[in-house]
Amino acid sequence: MAFDTLEHTILLNRLSSYFGITGTPLAWFASYLSGRTQQVLVGKELSSCVKLKVGVPQGSVLGPILFNAYTAPLTGVLRNHGLDSHCYADDSQLYIVCKLDDMDLSISKVNACIVEVEEWMLRNRLKLNGDKTELTVFKSPSLPGSFLPLSPVVCTSEIIQPQSVCKNLGCHFDSSVSMSVHVKAICKGSYSHLRKLYRIRPCLDLSSTESLVHAFITSRLDYCNSLLYGLTQKNLTKLQRIQNAAARLCLRIPKRAHVPSKSLLLQLHWLPVEFRIRFKIMLTTFKCLNGLAPSYLTELISVRESSLHLRSVDSHLLVVPKTRTKSYGDKAFPNVAPRLWNDLPLVIRTASSLDAFKKSLKTHLFRQAFPV
Repeated sequence: MAFDTLEHTILLNRLSSYFGITGTPLAWFASYLSGRTQQVLVGKELSSCVKLKVGVPQGSVLGPILFNAYTAPLTGVLRNHGLDSHCYADDSQLYIVCKLDDMDLSISKVNACIVEVEEWMLRNRLKLNGDKTELTVFKSPSLPGSFLPLSPVVCTSEIIQPQSVCKNLGCHFDSSVSMSVHVKAICKGSYSHLRKLYRIRPCLDLSSTESLVHAFITSRLDYCNSLLYGLTQKNLTKLQRIQNAAARLCLRIPKRAHVPSKSLLLQLHWLPVEFRIRFKIMLTTFKCLNGLAPSYLTELISVRESSLHLRSVDSHLLVVPKTRTKSYGDKAFPNVAPRLWNDLPLVIRTASSLDAFKKSLKTHLFRQAFPV
């Protein structure tokens, strides 16, 4: 609904004053937004046309871009209160890093920021949804669970109490970022679809079955799977069992048949779950190094440099930063990406294109997963 409330006049002024778009390009945007109408169909009754003076078309390429341009000044409000943010269209996350002793001060900053955000949104014809707002405190697994903030966050008269689990862009995050809840959600959804596919498998050929498995099962295993690096072996085994079951479904192998799962994956040319996670991380790293990734990811890694003329200078190696904690630091992208990248052969690190990198990387990981 947020896309439907954008004021055209405010949006065009923002494109002009904030982004410097003037003249003919600004006229193109004005033409794109003007002349639109809306009707409502209830049963067989159709309402009359109403001219739209607000909103951008949803489902369009320009819709999310124009919304982000409309709300761009909001990031300045957040920074003034010492908060960082990530914005995905109309879904925004605010976060602040603090020590245990500074918890109350941080909560007061969040409350003050939310008040100013709400005022900004009212001025710009937007609404902050307090009932959709969640608060989560991420902490070390070694800390007790009773240290949660003493005072809640207030958002549009809604009192937001801290929760142990929150959902962010389809991923479930628990307070210790163990990803156990997310793995459980993946398993629940995947097994539900597998049971349905088993019923119709006799009516499908192998190609059609693989397409359905990739659409309903593999997509769940691969979605944001770079977050799953460093999973416990127990959780990793749960995900691997899903892929093994999908392989048995495709090849019509009975559940109780004693066939090695690795041979099934090899026959289908599927990388195991653990190697698919590595593939995603190294693919993202390649994009960061070649200007194909967002700046907030590119800034997290850096190429190793040396004042001496060493052979490693031309090896495209990355700096591996030191970390203080193994539970978080060693699993973070700035540490994981360089370690995995530096272990790749030089010929893969120096691939000339994205397609060439993906092809050679998959071949490399496939040989590691299924050694001769």
